[in-house]
Amino acid sequence: MQNRGNILIAVVIPTLNPDRAFLKLAGALLDAGVDQLVIVNDGSRAGRSRIFRELEQRDRCKVLHHARNLGKGRALKTAFNYLLVHEKRCRGAVTADADGQHSVADILRVVKMMKKSGSKNPFVLGVRDLDSGNVPWKSRCGNKISRLLFKLLARINVQDTQTGLRGIPRHFMRRLLDAPGERFDFESTMLIKAGKLHLPVEQLMIDTIYLNGNAGTNFNPLTDSWQICKVLFGQTFVMFMLFVTSGLLSFAVDIGIFSLLMKFITPGKLFISTVAARLISSVCNYCLNRNFVFKYTDPKRQDAIGDLRSLTMYYLLCVFILAGSYYFTRGLIYVTAGDPVVCKVLVDTVLFLTSFTLQNVLIFRRKKDDL
Repeated sequence: MQNRGNILIAVVIPTLNPDRAFLKLAGALLDAGVDQLVIVNDGSRAGRSRIFRELEQRDRCKVLHHARNLGKGRALKTAFNYLLVHEKRCRGAVTADADGQHSVADILRVVKMMKKSGSKNPFVLGVRDLDSGNVPWKSRCGNKISRLLFKLLARINVQDTQTGLRGIPRHFMRRLLDAPGERFDFESTMLIKAGKLHLPVEQLMIDTIYLNGNAGTNFNPLTDSWQICKVLFGQTFVMFMLFVTSGLLSFAVDIGIFSLLMKFITPGKLFISTVAARLISSVCNYCLNRNFVFKYTDPKRQDAIGDLRSLTMYYLLCVFILAGSYYFTRGLIYVTAGDPVVCKVLVDTVLFLTSFTLQNVLIFRRKKDDL
């Protein structure tokens, strides 16, 4: 596993109060010839300092220290920042857990895949077989539920959302330095960000190891699961609320322009006022959604082709929403014989949610090369 030419892949392991088994794991990785091992002491007790002193004596091993426990997410960011600043040849990092859940062989396989990837720079995930009998029930259920939620809300389909064995390319490490999440929720943020950036994802099947019923982990099923859910739902919820706000502001512009024109235009004032107000408010809505809701483009970069594409698709969606509102409302009234106002409210609510989804995943989606 020695470094080939200018290619360097580091192994990063954050740890809190490690024991001698962790020292054995670190030693095995170094003996196997990893390019560099970065250990982050995340505020361990003073009694564990001897372990870190032993590691600091090894070649190709860098130990970084937190004065107090700041969480796994912060520890990973500390390691990423160190590699980005001090290791210019580093192409990426492989993160692993300190509790023995990842074998040396599997960690080295991810390192090898990162080295072979060349310029593709994939986001590599070491995924476990969650249906195997030695997986604790709480881990099995949590993984399956989170897998479904990530697929629906974050648009990333992976077999194991909670794996800590990940190969992260250099450009993605830089993106993650200011990403939200300081503890276990940071790993969920990482998946969400990868989905938004449309990073190529490679999944590698690894051994499923749980030692002593997973007693060595610092993951708290209540507090850390809440943090993960808050990250997963929070970003989508904030985006949706901005979308609602954008709609309300555009509605206010529409009504304001309509009222103003109705006072000063005489011939055909209803038609002209309606069309002009809707045209101006739609441009306002497009700009708000593009720049503030979905943050489609980097403010430092001008992409005329991308803007033309999104603008065209936006107005095609407007036509679809307008036609859909009429025909679906008409159909619902015919089928249910219900009140027209109630039917229109139901149809327009569904179309509003549809519009949000289509703008998010299709019209204002970030491009693969916008990394």
